[in-house]
Amino acid sequence: MRFTKPPLSVEQQVDLLLVNHRVRAVLMVCAHPLALLAPNSHWQRRLRNLLNQHPKVPIKNMGFPGNCLDCPIWKGAADAG
Repeated sequence: MRFTKPPLSVEQQVDLLLVNHRVRAVLMVCAHPLALLAPNSHWQRRLRNLLNQHPKVPIKNMGFPGNCLDCPIWKGAADAG
């Protein structure tokens, strides 16, 4: 596979996430494989509950737009049924 630009190293990706305050991206990287590997996990629900318990935490600064916690990725497989 050819890239028009060389891919970023892991260190560069982490730096980019930290600079942009995109905690959401890191959490999504955790949520997706966890939903596949541990379908009985309630991690996504616990994350939603934690953020809902602390409404003063500026989740927009973490990269979460509007009501994005209602998106399917934040509802783990264990919570879907």
